[in-house]
Amino acid sequence: MNTLKARISSRKGFTIVELLVVITIIGILASISIISYGAWRHSAISAKVKNDLNGVAAAMDSARTFNNVYPSTVPSSIVPSPGVTLKGGSTDGTTYCVEADSTEDTTITYYLSSTNISAGPQAGTCASVVNVPLPAVPTNLAAGAFISNSVALSWSAASGAANYNTQCAYDLGFVNGLQQATQSSTAVTLSGLTPSTIYCRVQALNNAGSSGWSSSITITSSLLSGLVAWYPLNGSANDATSNGNNGSINGAISIAGQNGQSNGAYSFNGSSNYIDSNTKLPSVTSSMTISAWIKPSSSQVQYANIWGNHANYFGVYMEQNSTTVNQYAWGYGTGSGWFTTGTFNLTAGSWQHVVAVKDSQYCRIYINGAEQTVSRVSCGTNIAPSTTTDFIIGQGFAARYFNGAIDDVRIYNRALSASEVSALYSQGAQ
Repeated sequence: MNTLKARISSRKGFTIVELLVVITIIGILASISIISYGAWRHSAISAKVKNDLNGVAAAMDSARTFNNVYPSTVPSSIVPSPGVTLKGGSTDGTTYCVEADSTEDTTITYYLSSTNISAGPQAGTCASVVNVPLPAVPTNLAAGAFISNSVALSWSAASGAANYNTQCAYDLGFVNGLQQATQSSTAVTLSGLTPSTIYCRVQALNNAGSSGWSSSITITSSLLSGLVAWYPLNGSANDATSNGNNGSINGAISIAGQNGQSNGAYSFNGSSNYIDSNTKLPSVTSSMTISAWIKPSSSQVQYANIWGNHANYFGVYMEQNSTTVNQYAWGYGTGSGWFTTGTFNLTAGSWQHVVAVKDSQYCRIYINGAEQTVSRVSCGTNIAPSTTTDFIIGQGFAARYFNGAIDDVRIYNRALSASEVSALYSQGAQ
């Protein structure tokens, strides 16, 4: 019994070895906790410093947008986080470097340079940064022919440029219909543009940022050159050019156009409807182009005129070939006789792009962008403009009324090229 008590009494405490083991384990756990806390604290402070630098970068870019140069110091709008000190700025107005130091952990210092902005904040100071200046503004911006929906641009290389950003739009604010591209070469073709008047510009890019924009250039599509009158027929017979040849509607009914636009064309009943252009086309003499989208009906009066103002060997016309339904020809008066092309056929109930062209040698007809060579005739003699009859859409002479629909009529005092006619067809009625 005494022996058992002695044994129990002897087990009331830890041995020295056991105590040492426990103390060692506690020490290890404490060390791990301290290390983990230190790493977490360092990471949290670093994140705070980086976040402040990103805020400074945004403020620097904003200041440059309004003042055209980077500020020399950190913008006053930036309030650093507690425990963060900000310094730096721009020394030349074109580049900048800013630093952020932690007062909570003096081992933490980051910088952000405009020369490598995409890399984000980097560990270290601005002393290690080699500033790359902004590129120069590109010069000598020029454009090629603007015929269809694209335009080719070129310019002189800018000092310090790595890439270029080009823009074209329908307004000088470069908002409406904006098309743009970024490339390393000094030439580009921008597409997706409707033939009209557009504005284009270019700027240079490198790691430091972007140059200012070049002077903008104005480019007018060749499809607007030489227009005497243009009748889109979108709910009225107004002339879309600045020539003021506004027409008047006589019975024709507004309908959906070739492009599906509501009130985008006019329907003619073949017996009394027409549109008077209120002009006799006095400037259309040695060369001309008349373009229109046509959808004929299945019946026509004899010699139905799609358009014209011909009488007594004067003026121009496009009319049905006698009694053959929807077989047509076009021609003009010389003052003493008529020149007439070969015939061509149109399909009833379908929209077709029909273009009559006269140059110094030939009279041609294009259907849906393709010349009908069998209809081509020699016609070097000048047109004798009518002095008594207005150009009429849907009629042309006496009771020769057209039965069908007409959209987007354009009259030029020059001969469009084959590529221009093709482009006009490709863009559809406007």
